[in-house]
Amino acid sequence: MTPEEELAHRVDVIESDHASGASALAGQAVDILCDALNLGPSVVVRIGRALCHAQPAMAAIWNAAALAVGSDGEESLRLLRARITRAPESMSKVLSRLLLPERSAGNRPPLSLATVSQSGSVRACLTALADIAELRVICAEGRPVYEGRLLAASLARAGIAVTLCTDAAVGEVMRDVEPAVDAVVLGADAVTPDWFLNKCGTHLLATAAASAGVPVYVVASRATFLNPILSVAVHGRTGPEAEVWATPPARVEVVNPYFERVPLDAVSMLVTDVGPIGIGSVRQMCESLVDSTAAKRALATVGLSQI
Repeated sequence: MTPEEELAHRVDVIESDHASGASALAGQAVDILCDALNLGPSVVVRIGRALCHAQPAMAAIWNAAALAVGSDGEESLRLLRARITRAPESMSKVLSRLLLPERSAGNRPPLSLATVSQSGSVRACLTALADIAELRVICAEGRPVYEGRLLAASLARAGIAVTLCTDAAVGEVMRDVEPAVDAVVLGADAVTPDWFLNKCGTHLLATAAASAGVPVYVVASRATFLNPILSVAVHGRTGPEAEVWATPPARVEVVNPYFERVPLDAVSMLVTDVGPIGIGSVRQMCESLVDSTAAKRALATVGLSQI
């Protein structure tokens, strides 16, 4: 196996991964691109295109590909890898400050939160919160792949009380649970100035939260904020129809989207590794990691617009 073939195999592993969160896959993608840089510009282009095709919903991978084809690709990827590594701890601290009152641990009331599917960043934040406060989490299961079950099991192992429900039932469960839900905490595979991308079921949960007067926090590292020029190429993956219905009758079309775009006006605050930001500051953040010149170069050089 040649070095480029070995990189292509690692890309295939990322493409077949339907359970890991965006942060974990983004870190792997950056490592692959760093190795590709050692093989020359043409390899970087091919591997960058393959990575974006493998996980087209994940902004951090698009950003990494855009940085890799720049003149300072190696240095930019090194900094991005460091940010991705530090982000979970930083975002955990930000969310803790937002959710927990300035009181001693003994006086803190139980904290009740809701989420959907599985996000590595959300898991890290909730696990950190559980170290300093009593926590209960409602987790929608994330059909059809059921990533929410993985999150529920992980949180339970960390000593957190978890209620698992179907995606469709999450609004009803939120209304009935005691203590009342304090906030909805969501992950994001991509954030643009107008919407964020996450697993299907997210919009339903955000809408249920709005009707109940519950704030919605989106946990997203800086690496997931996408320049608007690149955002036109981002799209969610779809799964096999058989995951929904293996043998549908004639004239029944089965569709199985994994991701959906959720308007940013459904969000109360974004929790990032550089602090909390309101939706009015999202555009500036989207243009801070990959500027418009670099975004245009990526579309032209790597051919991302053709994916």
